[in-house]
Amino acid sequence: MKYYDSCFIGIPIPTIYYNKLTYISDITRNISDKISVVDFHTSHITLYYMGKQSEDILRHTKSIVKRHITLLRKNSLQATGMGYFNKRNPRVIYIDVLTQDMLHNFRQTISQRLTNLAPENNKKEFHPHITVGRIKGYEVQKEFKKNLDLLMDAYAKVYIDFIIEHVCIFGIDREAKVKQRKLSIIDVLITEKVG
Repeated sequence: MKYYDSCFIGIPIPTIYYNKLTYISDITRNISDKISVVDFHTSHITLYYMGKQSEDILRHTKSIVKRHITLLRKNSLQATGMGYFNKRNPRVIYIDVLTQDMLHNFRQTISQRLTNLAPENNKKEFHPHITVGRIKGYEVQKEFKKNLDLLMDAYAKVYIDFIIEHVCIFGIDREAKVKQRKLSIIDVLITEKVG
């Protein structure tokens, strides 16, 4: 049986926004090369984290999520501006998602059905966002705080707005060679083509 690490249900960011994500990544990286910027090809909004899972559990998850996907169908999602987790000691930099009610409703609904499959960290407060980078170390945190106004201005210029057409199951293939282990889409659930 095949296993995946760091599995989660998420909404992929459409490719038309890759230029904007590259722009934000470059500005963030210019603050410090020690800020670990995420691969924008797998940019997403995490809806529900599942940790290490088998193919069987992910198939079961897919059938549960499909039953409730109508909660997201034809909804528009907007994101702009910068936020960061842990105001005192910043560790994660993100683009803030503005349309949160529908995401909270969807997460609450699937949480009730997936509660036995997921790790404890789903009990943390849910704040939809698009991760841009991770800050490691006190010196990098100081550099980040020193450049906060510059970053806030840059992130405010980025506006993402799209209709949710896909919800995906993401994960890292445990059987891949160590250097090739990276986040990828395991399965795609189509909400509905709009047009």
